[in-house]
Amino acid sequence: MFCAFSFLTLKSQDHIFTINGKEIVGKITEINKENIKFIFVDSLKNGQSDSILLSQIYKIKYKNGVEEIYNESQVDENILQQRESDEIYFNNGEIISVIVKEISPLHIKYILSEEMGSAVKIISSHEVSKIIFKNGFEEIFSNSSKLNLSGNPEHNFLIGRQDAKRYFNTKEIFWATYVTTMLYHPVGFALGGTISLINADEDNFIVLDYDLLQNEDYKKGYAKQAKTEKFNSAAKGFGVGILTDAVIISTFFGIIYLIFR
Repeated sequence: MFCAFSFLTLKSQDHIFTINGKEIVGKITEINKENIKFIFVDSLKNGQSDSILLSQIYKIKYKNGVEEIYNESQVDENILQQRESDEIYFNNGEIISVIVKEISPLHIKYILSEEMGSAVKIISSHEVSKIIFKNGFEEIFSNSSKLNLSGNPEHNFLIGRQDAKRYFNTKEIFWATYVTTMLYHPVGFALGGTISLINADEDNFIVLDYDLLQNEDYKKGYAKQAKTEKFNSAAKGFGVGILTDAVIISTFFGIIYLIFR
């Protein structure tokens, strides 16, 4: 469930390939005689609208697999050359050959091969400088937003709370509480309350730079806010579950009334 709500898969989006070797993953909203309009979905620009001149486009590959070629004669032969796999370039100079499956503003998911049962691995997108896909196109990552902590413990504590509020994922908690509340209210209430009382697992912390967790004040602030976020999400799930049941019940009796009046 976490994966379903946290990430957008590359294969479920439109791919725009430019003549200079870049790839844009997004949702195309309009194509006219001069440009292509789209919405970003695969990087830190997630959700932003933009456009690109049609003269700068080599190819469009739609999410249904259909491809349209535009300016193939202007594309360098090196760009058209196919690779055997995708290559991830890390900030520390390391390069690994993989098959990239998903990209989000915070994480990159990949596998080592397409063989059945190949384990999905996850890395922070802030550890990566670029990805060169097997078709030769590049995705550049900006890592200029890394946070520098100060020597002030209170400041670092507050930064930790801010990051937890921004990045800590609680969607699983919301849906678990919501579904159980719809099925049986007391169970939903008990589940939400239990989840809220348990401290957040450090393995589930999502941060811009995992070195930040080496700072105890930052980590304490993150943990405190993460627990608050868990409580808020559970409360929302319980409330929405109650409301949904009320709507279903009132709709049911409304229909019965109309039938038998």
